[in-house]
Amino acid sequence: MKIAQTIALSALLCCTGLTIQAQDTTAEARMYHLSLDRLVLLQNEDELLPLRHLDTLRPALVNLWSRGRDPFALSLDLYMPVVEIDNPISYRPDSLAAALSSNHNVVIVGINSYIFKTNMISAARFCERFFYSFQHRTKVVLVIYGEEEIWTALNVKSYADAILYVPVQNPVMQSLAAQIIFGGVGARGRLPADLSPQFPAGSGIDTPEGLRLRYSPPELVNMDSQMLADSIYAIVNEGIAQKHSPAPRCWLPKTATWCITRHLDIILTRIAQRCAWMTSTIWLPSPRSARPRPR
Repeated sequence: MKIAQTIALSALLCCTGLTIQAQDTTAEARMYHLSLDRLVLLQNEDELLPLRHLDTLRPALVNLWSRGRDPFALSLDLYMPVVEIDNPISYRPDSLAAALSSNHNVVIVGINSYIFKTNMISAARFCERFFYSFQHRTKVVLVIYGEEEIWTALNVKSYADAILYVPVQNPVMQSLAAQIIFGGVGARGRLPADLSPQFPAGSGIDTPEGLRLRYSPPELVNMDSQMLADSIYAIVNEGIAQKHSPAPRCWLPKTATWCITRHLDIILTRIAQRCAWMTSTIWLPSPRSARPRPR
């Protein structure tokens, strides 16, 4: 029965007109590529990124001067559980670094450089004490949003094993930053202008992509977001109406791309030309629930 449902779902998806074309030409896909090109990996000692051997990692996230679960934290959690430190600036910076070094072998630090425009002295003092307190006892990945004085006022290059420059702290770039860290996409950007004497124009390091699943808009594989969402809902509702299953069973190729839409949290998209097939249950929301819920 499950195999029959899998075949039926695949056939219905093909019948909806959600086909994969040779090139993506939509404006949203172009914007996605432009956003990826603007992220620049400026330092990557010992090829730390993308992170490998996840079964050996104990990662932590420290979002300095930021409150709440932002898209960056949520995107990191798509790959593996990452412990987020709540309100980190309430701790003494040296004590915080010591505790992180004792319990985690990778620490991901996010900083919005705008804080250096509004509170330069105290922010600089905290950063200096915090980063130098690690003393190379753990690997540090530093993600800096924006172009404010942090780049020129501080010796940023000495702070971390890997440094990722993200020009704007918006959801798309935060998601891409997390994917670069875990290898869903590869870093490929170059600085268009001098960021600091340490990082002149043209700086940038490439990393491989495709190490893990990529999360992207449906338009990247020439699917229409609205049509895809409507079609998936129609398939699921039909299955529920026929009392076949509370959710469909889908084929998941190892080299697939996952799409994020406005209507569904995460849905399976492309069928790769060459891949080893495996099955995976994809739970989609019924009309009575707002979010997918695994059972």
